[in-house]
Amino acid sequence: MTRLSWPTPAPLTDMAHKLVRRGGIASVVESLHGELYNSNLYQKLASIPPPLPAIATRLLMHVNSEIVDIRDQTLNLLEFVIIGDGGLGRGQGFFSATKFAVTKFSKDIANEEFRNHVAEYYAPRLVGWYLQYKATTDAIREPIDDFKRSRSILDRTPKEAARINQAERMNAPPPNRRSQTSGTIFHFYSSFERGRYGPTVNEPDFITVMNSDDSRGIQLSKLRKALGVESVAVITDRPFRQVFEPANEDWLSPLALLDLTKQNTLPLRVFENRVTHATKVKRVIREPVFLVMTFIISLLRLMIGFPEDTAYIQLLYGSLYANAFHAVGFCTSRVNWAIRTTVKYSAAFCVVVCMVIFVIASAFVRNSARAARAVVTSLDVKGYLILFGVIWFGLAEYFSMAH
Repeated sequence: MTRLSWPTPAPLTDMAHKLVRRGGIASVVESLHGELYNSNLYQKLASIPPPLPAIATRLLMHVNSEIVDIRDQTLNLLEFVIIGDGGLGRGQGFFSATKFAVTKFSKDIANEEFRNHVAEYYAPRLVGWYLQYKATTDAIREPIDDFKRSRSILDRTPKEAARINQAERMNAPPPNRRSQTSGTIFHFYSSFERGRYGPTVNEPDFITVMNSDDSRGIQLSKLRKALGVESVAVITDRPFRQVFEPANEDWLSPLALLDLTKQNTLPLRVFENRVTHATKVKRVIREPVFLVMTFIISLLRLMIGFPEDTAYIQLLYGSLYANAFHAVGFCTSRVNWAIRTTVKYSAAFCVVVCMVIFVIASAFVRNSARAARAVVTSLDVKGYLILFGVIWFGLAEYFSMAH
């Protein structure tokens, strides 16, 4: 009766024997493999006479082949790594060679050519698992890194910064001549299309002036914070390079500043060229919450007589609401002024009255003490006895009435 022909493990090479004797991963793999082949389950399965059901036969043969294949590939890979990359064959110690090999292999496996070589000659199954693991970790790491790079939901958005800046410009327009400013003028646009050079000139969403450092240039991190953006790129008038991205995200060098502003004669047009998906989601969530909170806070301030700036309200809710807001704010602010004035003068009057009462009381106490001292010093022994008797009689009457 013919038994099943089970795949058997390949014989160990001399190097594999050394790796197993040294311990570590190779020893664990070989030990687990030996325990499997020497187990009662394996012996019983191997001794089952045919015919077995076809499904059971295929399943057992497949599992056995997989175990043998993984064991052989693992030992081959360890042998290749420690001998080929670790320099064990060049006379290095085992542990130093192993440490060096693992470090080098972890860097080399990222190289596609090296990975294909290992997959072709040593461990195709393990390399395939590594690629699946790498794809999974990259898919998980990408949104995490995206979230870490994103701006906080508490930070204001470019729309909010633009509205605040536009309200400030409506109240007090900035100088429109370059000679009247002591820094570099920045014009921020919400998109490249709005800010690109062309026949039509669009009004910038945000205008600010920043001073430059003589050695390092413009600090772009402050500009990003003021604009509420993640990144900043400069729009140029050159057809072959319409967008300039600084090599250093935090600084714009003095040389680039002079070149892009045409020797400080033109403002810098900038826009947000990169934004993470997490930041986009946070901005979508923040926008309605911010508008509702702004509306509630503006109404509360309006009712207590400290209305918001009308220009900012106009940008948010339109001219009709802003005019009504201004009229109500005018009345509540006058009421607030009257109340504050009344409270101020009332408090001043109370302070004066208290001071007068204090002065009168101090004079009365001082005169009373002086009279009492004069009476006490003029008494003889008989007078002291009479005074003591009067006090005693008064106290006795008080306690008797109390009880």
